[in-house]
Amino acid sequence: MTVTHDSILGKARRTESSDRAPLHSTSLLNGALIGNALVKMPGNARLMAYGIVTSGAVDIHARENLLDMRVSEVGPMPRALTGETVRRKQTEVGIGYWMRPSERTTLGINASVMSQTGGFYSLTSDLANFDSPTRMFNLGAAAIRKFGSWDVSLSGEVTHLRMSNRADAALSFTPTTLVSAEIAVSKNGVAFSGHGASDHLTLSLALPPRGIAGGLRASYMKPTADGMELEAATRYVPFAALGTEPMRFEAAYRISSGSGWTVSVSGGVNLGEAVDLAPAEGAATFKLRF
Repeated sequence: MTVTHDSILGKARRTESSDRAPLHSTSLLNGALIGNALVKMPGNARLMAYGIVTSGAVDIHARENLLDMRVSEVGPMPRALTGETVRRKQTEVGIGYWMRPSERTTLGINASVMSQTGGFYSLTSDLANFDSPTRMFNLGAAAIRKFGSWDVSLSGEVTHLRMSNRADAALSFTPTTLVSAEIAVSKNGVAFSGHGASDHLTLSLALPPRGIAGGLRASYMKPTADGMELEAATRYVPFAALGTEPMRFEAAYRISSGSGWTVSVSGGVNLGEAVDLAPAEGAATFKLRF
């Protein structure tokens, strides 16, 4: 049996701009094929429909040594030779509607349905119970408002998951509901405006997905009071207790030149402690167009 849990926020970093408000559920779709159609609607509005299909396997041992020994049909062998992976396949369809009631305001709403096998949200497992599809329903909303030279965006998402549990499952999830949100401010022309260069600053505060309902149910056998026999037992663990990422403050600054180069600096700080997450991180990139 193998179980792992991806870092949700680590896949949802915004490093350069806040031109759109993110939906945390889309951070699950690494290595995906995406198709979409955009239709112009009356009243300066847009309707978007899209479909997403994951294109490969999720190797849950990517952080481990490739020489680690694993038990195979022919005996112990290095993991690099056994090809041990766990697959979490995901398919999603969705629709979004965006409108501009004024020149300074943009509003949007998005609804989608995702089907997962081999996992539950960002958790991946090779247990037989996870081979049955889990349905994920997402509803997100965003608002972007311009105040002078500043853009302020606010977004939030509610996600509800229902697992196709087997009666004999050792591990299963009850219907689970998650919420997430983010607020960001951005500005063009902080220090450079014209003269062959431009810059952009983004500051954001993100609340990663939080479980507000549902959890993990484990069924197992335990000794009876006299220690002579075994009896069935069940343990329930709320989803929020399985590991919650703290709120995070992020900043990004980008300078672009008309001559073809771009320098970007970004970083983030966790506003609390988290297991397997660095308290802070940063990155710098340089791009040159030929």
